[in-house]
Amino acid sequence: MLVLRLTVFVILTMSLSVDFVHAGSWFSVGEWGPRHWFREVCAWLGWCNEICFDDLGCFTDELECHKNFFPPMGPEEIVTSFTLFTRKHGYPYDVGEPLKRLNTSQLHRSSFRANKKTVFIIHGWGEDRNKDWVQELKKAILEREKTNVILVDWQEGADELNYWKSVQNIRVVGREMAMFIGFLYDYTGVDPSQIHLIGHSLGSHVAGYAGQDFPGIGRITDLLRFLHLALDAAGPSFEGTEEGCRLDKSDAMFVDAVHTDSAANGAGISQTIGHRDFYPNGGYSQPGCRWWQFICDHARAVYYYIESIHNRNCGFRGVPCESEDAFAKNLCSDCGNSTCPRMGYFSNTNHDSSGKFYLYTESTFPYCAKRRRYSRLYRKWRGNPSKKPRKGIDAS
Repeated sequence: MLVLRLTVFVILTMSLSVDFVHAGSWFSVGEWGPRHWFREVCAWLGWCNEICFDDLGCFTDELECHKNFFPPMGPEEIVTSFTLFTRKHGYPYDVGEPLKRLNTSQLHRSSFRANKKTVFIIHGWGEDRNKDWVQELKKAILEREKTNVILVDWQEGADELNYWKSVQNIRVVGREMAMFIGFLYDYTGVDPSQIHLIGHSLGSHVAGYAGQDFPGIGRITDLLRFLHLALDAAGPSFEGTEEGCRLDKSDAMFVDAVHTDSAANGAGISQTIGHRDFYPNGGYSQPGCRWWQFICDHARAVYYYIESIHNRNCGFRGVPCESEDAFAKNLCSDCGNSTCPRMGYFSNTNHDSSGKFYLYTESTFPYCAKRRRYSRLYRKWRGNPSKKPRKGIDAS
């Protein structure tokens, strides 16, 4: 077996010197070519536990969560891109301006304005920046505010059939984002506290890594920090892991998370990860989603968030509570002298109210429900509170 491994390693090493392959072929360096397989085999043999990519620096498999299918793909394979959208080109805001790190002339010719808030939107596994929800969220933000919206596209690293290889790739994309933000800071003086990263699924953890590598970001929404908001952060391979493996509240000045698919077999993460974690409809089994609609629950986080931008009259108010069961038994505390916090884009970013918050929604658009309807909606979706609640999440 050792001889076989050594033979494969030598063949791949020699193939790195081949200069007659054409771009785009299976053997090309840019797309899963010899260089990629050299890295893969070296890690498989146990000889490589660190990989370095020019100015991006190095990545290791030191943490347990980084060992599965190490190493990540290289930046030349992932081909992360950043596209700026502003109000300059008018409604429906579909004319984008590509931006590249270190291309200062391109940046200065663009409509980027450092005195405006900057919002990054990061897609998840198996997606790209043309995904419907990405376009709808971009349009909703620009309709409401004069801001810089930057779409992050890492499709080549996100469309891996092997989910855990895409998990490896998010560290590279997060580092690229951090360096791009650093580029904006160096050449425009943009205020990091006015940067908002919005990620869905694996995109939430991309934002988390960006926040680790560029401290001081205002918000991440999971949907994230500088603030960080996480739109239902991906659960598989993240649940219960240490903070260096996933999005957490140290990644931005404010991190808020929306959990909509946190059941044991769901695609989201149930543990609290932000300063403020919202659990619509208990954080699992969203009303209106049928059993055969496999990603419906997971996707609802996005559409609740988009609606929060369009519908400011209905606040998606969260009630502070330790669990859905406690909510059903009227054991939750009130919000004191302040108003219960909003879930969504206009959530206030102070830390006066932090923790876990529960709310209930309608089954169809518009989803937002007034707080006075929560008890009624609980009975409608979950049944009689005196009975044992449907198995969902503990959210501890």
